Amino acid sequence: MAAMVAGPSLGGVAEHFETDPTELIESAIRMVLAGDLKEAASEVDRINPDERWEEKQRRRREAVAAAAASGLATEVTQGQDGRNVSQSVRLAVFARDHYICRYAHCGRHTIDERVFAALARVIPHALAYHPNWGRQKAHPIVWTHLASFEHVKPWSVGGDNSNENLVTTCSLCNYTKMNFSPEQLGWSLRPEPPTSEPWDGLLRYLVPLQKLAPSPVLTASEQPSIGTPPSREPRRSATGSQAVPASELVVGDFVMLRLVDNKTALRYRVVGAESDLVDLVQLWRSSGRWSESNRVRTISVSDYPAVDLISHHAPVEGDVAD
Repeated sequence: MAAMVAGPSLGGVAEHFETDPTELIESAIRMVLAGDLKEAASEVDRINPDERWEEKQRRRREAVAAAAASGLATEVTQGQDGRNVSQSVRLAVFARDHYICRYAHCGRHTIDERVFAALARVIPHALAYHPNWGRQKAHPIVWTHLASFEHVKPWSVGGDNSNENLVTTCSLCNYTKMNFSPEQLGWSLRPEPPTSEPWDGLLRYLVPLQKLAPSPVLTASEQPSIGTPPSREPRRSATGSQAVPASELVVGDFVMLRLVDNKTALRYRVVGAESDLVDLVQLWRSSGRWSESNRVRTISVSDYPAVDLISHHAPVEGDVAD
């Protein structure tokens, strides 16, 4: 049996940010509720990660790949049917875990996605919003502190939807873990937080934020820039399925490909695209509508010289499936 390989160390919040982003988001919410939108936007702008943010994310993905290569193989044993759970189950897991990442090496406080979305509607340029939180379209904090839902033993290798196998994680741990088991990465779980734990993912502000009128909001010229990475230029519309290099994919593309750990080709939407990496979420038909995975898969463009591009307008969860 191969030796256990330690998982990548996520370090503390200070590794990415000078101040705890959850504190800054809460401060911005309070300013919004007090009517001071400009100061709220400036508070969010303080969350900007340092210039090494992208490098650190890439190194973590490489560390996960190295752990997977240690000899503990990933073997897909079941498809996606039955994987999804209801929103009520997800919220129950978040409530049980008090929105705290359950992986022992992390333990950071996370924020409910609905709170992000509500705040982003009020100060959209400071806290850039995208329905699927695409890396080219959303503030980087969503890749580190968004509350995420996780199968400890991945569904694809025989995991189930039991209470013991469902935990809250930060989006970064979920993103890093991908399709691997904790044993492959040397990760372990921390105990459930005590019921006295006060952290609630900032849900206490959700209703007041949602009640805010959509205007007035700051114009783009009044709001501080968050330095969103530039996306690639739009390309021609695809009129039919065609083979293209993965390096040419852009956010929103609808593709079919077989990943190295899958037995068959599957459909994906591109949610992030850099010079050498592409982020994907799986799509499948369910009861006449499209469903999607809550896990992002990252591929290296050099590993996929030809990808089956279906169109430049991928469906999203809930769309009617043709």
